[in-house]
Amino acid sequence: MNAAPDDKGLLDWSDMPREKEKEVINKYSEEELNALLAVSDEDEADLIHSFLRTGCRDEEIVYLHWTDIKFARQEIKVSDKPQFDWKVKDRESRIIPAEDVLLKRLASRKKRYPDSQLVFPNSLGGPDHHLIRRLRKVFTKAVQKSSSFDGEVNLHRFRRTYASMMIAHSDLQTVSELLGHEDIETTVGYLAPDRTKAIRATKSAFKAIK
Repeated sequence: MNAAPDDKGLLDWSDMPREKEKEVINKYSEEELNALLAVSDEDEADLIHSFLRTGCRDEEIVYLHWTDIKFARQEIKVSDKPQFDWKVKDRESRIIPAEDVLLKRLASRKKRYPDSQLVFPNSLGGPDHHLIRRLRKVFTKAVQKSSSFDGEVNLHRFRRTYASMMIAHSDLQTVSELLGHEDIETTVGYLAPDRTKAIRATKSAFKAIK
């Protein structure tokens, strides 16, 4: 019921503050990733694994140089590229640990493209600013194979996926630094609920209750 015109102290129901709709953290599921990789050629798989296993931003992969790959130390360096007049966002240069799967794939790629300075160059050897086109090509192939995807297919989702997968085996401060975030609150916004962990927890959390 609406308040009377002279009643200044009451709120109508419609004036009550509404709860803000919670943002859905959009990451790739394991099924989606495997569907993409199943239809990828070697170059496409290189790109997908590089985004997924480093959590790098789009342009950080665009300007990734072979000198950034430290095979012996199992590290990937994200740093400014003065030769391309490009700087890391917010000067967030960093070192990302790389595991064997990614390093083995990159080593194989380097042998296939021995004359390339960039890891993912365009046809002229320069920075490829259209990596999303490569991903969409893979996406189209996967859909044609009857795969389905929940939400938009884009490169930034790999960062969210990296964050959500890494947090299960690390801590928030470390994941935040690996992503190159200035504050942890930004990283929190990248984390998606882990359904697999939720199911596992549900099966064990209430065992003591008879």
